[in-house]
Amino acid sequence: MKKAVFILIGALCVGCGGGRQEGNFTLTVRTGEPRERERLYVRWVDDRDSVRVDTAEYREGAFVLRGRVSHFRRAAMLVNEGITSADYFAVFGTPVFLEEGDILVEAGRGLADARVGGTSANEELQELNDSLRFYTAWEPGYRERFGKYYRERDWESMGALRTERDSMERKRRVVEQAFVEGHPGSVVSLDWIARSFNLARQKSRVEELYGGLTEELRRSAAGRKFAARMEATPSVEVGQPAPEFAAEDKDGKRVALGDFRGRYVLLDFWASWCGPCRAENPNVLKAYERFKGKGFTVLGYSLDESREKWLGVVEADGMPWTQVIGGGGLNDSVVRTYGVTGIPSNFLIDPEGRIMAVDLRGERLEKTLSDIFK
Repeated sequence: MKKAVFILIGALCVGCGGGRQEGNFTLTVRTGEPRERERLYVRWVDDRDSVRVDTAEYREGAFVLRGRVSHFRRAAMLVNEGITSADYFAVFGTPVFLEEGDILVEAGRGLADARVGGTSANEELQELNDSLRFYTAWEPGYRERFGKYYRERDWESMGALRTERDSMERKRRVVEQAFVEGHPGSVVSLDWIARSFNLARQKSRVEELYGGLTEELRRSAAGRKFAARMEATPSVEVGQPAPEFAAEDKDGKRVALGDFRGRYVLLDFWASWCGPCRAENPNVLKAYERFKGKGFTVLGYSLDESREKWLGVVEADGMPWTQVIGGGGLNDSVVRTYGVTGIPSNFLIDPEGRIMAVDLRGERLEKTLSDIFK
């Protein structure tokens, strides 16, 4: 489905666009079938950076929504849905750009295969969507097979499916990057750059792509806003200094990352409720026991909200290294700083405090440490 084009574990840009002046927009969504007593829901962020969900009733063959924006705003559309959470719109919503002018969406029974146009940004969005038809045609079958293999616990087929997915993702990324390179002045390109990378972990690549955009787009309100976000986001790429932080250990004592300077430290993000984390704990323990006498240690950073559950698993899994706990979940400030969008996730940091490697698991962790201490 077309809506997969701009979906990420987290959005990096809430309103992207070029330098148009403030103006009115009219969003018209025409449907192929009558939608009496149904509503169009449009979720977007206004000029005060406030999230809003606007609605329009079905009348005379279309939904019509009118508003005013200072510059391009990305939005997501749903029809006849009562769920208005950000995650729901991100997964099921159809993207459209709100900008000055008459925006036209031609839909069938649903919005999944709708075509957007009428204004420059939406014409370019549709151009990108058309170039990705090979991927959107593949995706429904992938989801169906994924569900089948998961229900049947067919892990071998699941592994092959993951390999196929990774291959398709790489092909899609090539097409998307070609679009960006061919449309350096397009708001769609800026939006894609903002949404398609983990900024903290891929900052150098993001800066390179952003630098390839036109000066006009970079100097626009959205361009400057994204540039400010890049400036404020520290890089956690290999070779960069690991951002400093401090958090409480099991006794309530503040422990800082800098306390481990002079040793190799594995900063390990995990949680008691994370099955893959607990499956990886024995590998971390094995590496810790083997290399702890050679200048290596582990600093566990828990995403738990319950101290009781956190400490219960620390004891149950026999993790003897220093453990600290943050504010809980993926919205914790340290978790965001390190660009952690899923766990387990770890960073190997050298004695000078620089990041050596990211997400070492299983045999890769032990081999990397073996090479260091050989």
